[in-house]
Amino acid sequence: MDIIKAEKLTKVYKVSEDVETIALENVSFTIKKGEY
Repeated sequence: MDIIKAEKLTKVYKVSEDVETIALENVSFTIKKGEY
């Protein structure tokens, strides 16, 4: 049970990390677009 819980938490953490990275990339891309 504990291993399954840990794996699920790791997956959730990785997904939220990816979402954060994508959001940051979109923000920096938008800022770059606004400069030109």
